[in-house]
Amino acid sequence: KTFFPVLFFFLFASSSFAQPFPALNCDLINFCFDTLPKLHITVTEDQISAYAHEGALAMLEDLPFENELSKVLARETIKSAPTYKALCDSLTQIYETTQIKEKDLPSFYEDFLSETIHHIDPHTAFHTPEEFQQYINQMNGQNFKGLGIVLSPLGKEEHGPFYVSYIMPDSSTLPRGLQVDDTIIKINDKTCSELALSEFQEIIRSNSGSLSLTIQRADQTIEVTGVIAKELFFPRVHTHFINSHGLAYIQILSFSENLASELTQALLHANLKGMILDLRDNGGGDLHAAIAVADLFLDRGLVAFTKDRAGKIEELWAPVSGELASAPLLILVNSGSASASELFTAALQDHGRALVVGSPSYGKGTVQNLWNLMINPLEDSPGPLSKYGGTIRYTRKFYYRPTGEPLQLRGITPDIEIKNPEFKEIYEKDYKNALTAEPMPRPFQPTYEFRRIAKERLTTEELRQEFTEFEQKDIQLTQAIDMLEFLTGQPRKPNHFGKAYIYPAPYHRLHINCDLWTPEIAKDTAFLVEFKFRHPSSQSEIYKTYGFMVGRELTLSLENTPLQATVKKEKQGSFILDITVYQKTRATGELKTYTHSTIVDF
Repeated sequence: KTFFPVLFFFLFASSSFAQPFPALNCDLINFCFDTLPKLHITVTEDQISAYAHEGALAMLEDLPFENELSKVLARETIKSAPTYKALCDSLTQIYETTQIKEKDLPSFYEDFLSETIHHIDPHTAFHTPEEFQQYINQMNGQNFKGLGIVLSPLGKEEHGPFYVSYIMPDSSTLPRGLQVDDTIIKINDKTCSELALSEFQEIIRSNSGSLSLTIQRADQTIEVTGVIAKELFFPRVHTHFINSHGLAYIQILSFSENLASELTQALLHANLKGMILDLRDNGGGDLHAAIAVADLFLDRGLVAFTKDRAGKIEELWAPVSGELASAPLLILVNSGSASASELFTAALQDHGRALVVGSPSYGKGTVQNLWNLMINPLEDSPGPLSKYGGTIRYTRKFYYRPTGEPLQLRGITPDIEIKNPEFKEIYEKDYKNALTAEPMPRPFQPTYEFRRIAKERLTTEELRQEFTEFEQKDIQLTQAIDMLEFLTGQPRKPNHFGKAYIYPAPYHRLHINCDLWTPEIAKDTAFLVEFKFRHPSSQSEIYKTYGFMVGRELTLSLENTPLQATVKKEKQGSFILDITVYQKTRATGELKTYTHSTIVDF
């Protein structure tokens, strides 16, 4: 597994012991610290010893010493401890004198491992069994408790309010009335601007009943309610079509073990003419999943290779001809793209299969392994902590691009840079304990011409500089779409329409936002909207109707319509949606027409 740095919130279990206050489990500490230098790619025994003393000193800072002299003496005792056992014994005695409670000893053990190990590198860490299992489940796209929505924090430091960027179409717990492009400003009685995203998510996870949300939609404030599901599957792939010409937008949130099959299923019936693969803020995931997805886009070839502590090299290949190896492909990255997503992007960039656009990636080129301490040779040792486990995640290897260049600290340099001035960029190289990998250059020839040709054509092309309000919300994606439309020979024009979503039972409605409406324009302008749905293969008309624009929201009820009958009959597929907005100025009678055509999945 390869992982991007993630903020973990530890929930330590506590229990009472009837026996006398026990010593810290020194045997297990010794075993961990003596073994790590044999596993980690660079760390030495001397470094582990220094980190252990540094971690122990850090733990003293939070203890309630009677006076400053006691604290100074405790520091000197820790500094002079010659062995791990002496260090553990000293810590135990110090904790006894500061009257730490017996029930807190498990967290004492965890704190000491955590405080020591996190110094090694940004991705080596100790985790409790419960928290780590929860994280693995989420990385692999397994079931979890939630609402089935993706949120983006709009405040500083990951605080609210929270913008709803995606809703699972089949979410059984979706609060009725909530939709994409809403902004959540309040949850129950808490104002979202006072909550970090992690705190907002914890409220949802810990809620056992109904939930009240206050949302902002254009100039309206709306109250919606929902009930939290016990289990909810969350897909790793979000797809929609940019227009009806076969240009697909694919967002991958993380590389989970089922990603290749999810991606294949999402694009199974698509007549692809070009793709944008959005890996922004994709922090990585399963290394083998990244290889499997690369295999979809490559006609065989070397994806990457790794090198361990002993210098052993392992090559990672795409073994078969890919099912998605022909359509023009742009990959969108930023400084949140890390680890497995960088490995995948580098492979397609080196092979010439994809043009990479956006901003430089994070620069994590290390592979982590898992060491489960629940299985250890100390099960017969005395004390309540003898069988306590947990997991150590440690850095095992560096991985390299097919050309032999390391991704560690270097990351991905886009072929064409698109800056996002609103995004705060943080990189692996910003950590003082980040590891360094040396290049291993080797002969390599690209297997595709697309990257070279696309880069040459776009270098001489003057792209648009004026954008609609919707387009300005995500300027990187907007410019990537312009590039793809140019490369595929499709007409380029300003886009006033957001993503189109169809919500099946029990909602039976279509939703799409449009920025043509503003309060000022609405004072003297009338809007009429034509909706036409066509079958994607036969192009035959399924359903046609008219409606009005209510604010920026185009919402159409599909209940008891031919379209609902088609969806019910075919169960899975897509249709072409043609939208025509007629904008008439009441005073002069001037009529403007805006059209948009896209493919909507159901």
